[in-house]
Amino acid sequence: MKLNHNLKFAEVVQVRIQDKNITLEITGSIFNTLCNETRNNQPRTHEQVGCIFSSAFACAFAKATDKPITIQKDTLNPDTKTLTIEYHMEEA
Repeated sequence: MKLNHNLKFAEVVQVRIQDKNITLEITGSIFNTLCNETRNNQPRTHEQVGCIFSSAFACAFAKATDKPITIQKDTLNPDTKTLTIEYHMEEA
């Protein structure tokens, strides 16, 4: 899946789907600093909507599957600069 080929928003993007769980890994994102600042400076906002990628991809997955998607958690590894987001696909 070449989500980043034309958009150039990250070095590597990987999507894994297993049953009703979706894991998205984004490495070298141009938005890592923004996501990290939101997590640190606005924890309530981050808790409610996640970082910009968490909510944007949740919307895209919901549109593509026609099912509600919930964000389970997101973590940013500062060493590898990889954002891992876990989603769950609900029953419609």
